[in-house]
Amino acid sequence: MRGIAEPLGGTLDIVADPAGLAADLAQAVGSWLEKDIANLYLRVWTPRSVRVTRLHQVSPFLSDVGAPWPGPNRNTVDYLLGSLGAEGRQFDLRLALPCEEPGTEILGARLGLVLRAPAGDGADSDDVHAQCDVPVVWRDGAEL
Repeated sequence: MRGIAEPLGGTLDIVADPAGLAADLAQAVGSWLEKDIANLYLRVWTPRSVRVTRLHQVSPFLSDVGAPWPGPNRNTVDYLLGSLGAEGRQFDLRLALPCEEPGTEILGARLGLVLRAPAGDGADSDDVHAQCDVPVVWRDGAEL
């Protein structure tokens, strides 16, 4: 059951009231059908000295986003987010960084929500809907 619920953006729970099962199922299917954006990816660009070590969705449910897809260049990868509706999502992104002196600041990553054109539709570019930078500043261990 979990293998069905999680890819559809749902959860798994007990049936508290068997008489309400049909209504609960109708609501769950209706919520899933409201998801109107497919081919949505989280694009992660990193400088050559930085690499992504982990990316997991942590809310509204815990999910491994899977292996990255090749992006438009060698420093960029895309992670398939699946269908998306009005719900919010939160992710845990972990990066491996080189050691630097305290006070050094770099752009650790650039994240974007990308709607990739379906294969064969003649579109020549992906549509970036949102983008944000992930700055990194090295601190002295005593400041942590």
